[in-house]
Amino acid sequence: MLNASTISPSIMAELDRYRSGPKISDFSDWRSVPASAVVEVEDLSPEAQEGFARAIEAAERHRSGAYLLPPDTSKDFTDKKIHEAIADADIAALSDEQVEKQIALFAHVRHSGRMEEFAFFGKNGDQTTTSMTQFIIWLQERRDAATDDGTYSPNLSKAQPE
Repeated sequence: MLNASTISPSIMAELDRYRSGPKISDFSDWRSVPASAVVEVEDLSPEAQEGFARAIEAAERHRSGAYLLPPDTSKDFTDKKIHEAIADADIAALSDEQVEKQIALFAHVRHSGRMEEFAFFGKNGDQTTTSMTQFIIWLQERRDAATDDGTYSPNLSKAQPE
């Protein structure tokens, strides 16, 4: 069994210092951080500052939903581009390149949780929708159902398998 006489004086001094310092249980106001726990970013080592900056950037990307997309494209989706894409939301009038761009853009809006921010109306031939999710499905069907001659008919996606 351990007792105070078998522990070295340096370890006892460390234990006494630990016991005399502030404890988590000492703080009754959990809404404020104890002053002893606050560390300025400038006081951290350069490696720790870099890690801190990466953690902040990752948290901001996660909060905005941008972590679902490659970092280089997530910054390309401005509100102006989203409004322009909504104005051109007619699948039959889109080129194959525009279909891919609109899939990426509308998927970004959907994954970032911003669908309710935009009034949406899309067309697919004689079909219409106010659902951005349905429009994404139509865009994906259009991409997957393009015919060999490069044309698209909305009726292709409605065809039933035989």
